[in-house]
Amino acid sequence: IPFIFVSGTIGEENAIETLRRGATDYVLKRNLSRLAPVLRRALAEQEEQRRRREAEELIRQKEQRFSAFMNTLPGVAFIKDKDRRYVFLNEAADSYIHHQPLDCLGLRDEEILPAELAERMRSTDEEVLKEQRIVHVIEEMSLVDPPQRWLTTKFPIIDKYGTAKWLGGVGIDITGQASFHIGIS
Repeated sequence: IPFIFVSGTIGEENAIETLRRGATDYVLKRNLSRLAPVLRRALAEQEEQRRRREAEELIRQKEQRFSAFMNTLPGVAFIKDKDRRYVFLNEAADSYIHHQPLDCLGLRDEEILPAELAERMRSTDEEVLKEQRIVHVIEEMSLVDPPQRWLTTKFPIIDKYGTAKWLGGVGIDITGQASFHIGIS
């Protein structure tokens, strides 16, 4: 609640101390014409603070939903920057790259995966970023025995200027699937 005090004898030092302790403003009795503008400003500031708190709460809720979704997704999700460095990996990524997700942030595939596999990933990553289109690929991951097969969809994440600034991807382990059909339109 805004606190504005009106005084005829407060003095400058006391006024400053009162403002430092949380008062919104003060008006001297000899200058009451300032009271209405000071009240309007205080109420406008209060409304702005309320809006800011609401916006921050909405952002917090959105981040919580995103985190919950990403970390319960029955597959791998990742985001790489335009230099192909990981900027996000969900918790399931450990089953895909066999490294802790946080340990991979800022790294490229060639820094954490065998050369042949990293090269295949680099090739499709560059295709997505250069052509700014979605790519579906079945990747054989020979990081464990027996090797895993992953159906991975990679897509450009476009910034407000129409440039592919990031590369997103989701992967689903299809090891053991006898057959499947991919419909692409």
